Amino acid sequence: MTCSTDVDCAPGYFCSSSACVKFATIAAGYDHPCAVTTAGGALCWGVNSQGELGNGSTTAPGGLVVVTGLSSGVSAISVGRSTRER
Repeated sequence: MTCSTDVDCAPGYFCSSSACVKFATIAAGYDHPCAVTTAGGALCWGVNSQGELGNGSTTAPGGLVVVTGLSSGVSAISVGRSTRER
């Protein structure tokens, strides 16, 4: 199903890059959660000032982003705290 926001998706699904996805597992970092989809892709969202989202940028995208190189074949995910001193 195509989407432009989460409300376009069925309950339990989220909009990512115009496609509805369902999470198999979620890991929460200090300010950036990540999830593995039921299709085996890795998505992250949240603060990205230190590149925490893994998409090659330090700009917060305002939504779900696919982790570079992990669009399929992922079975587990773990996240931590930013490397920046607080």
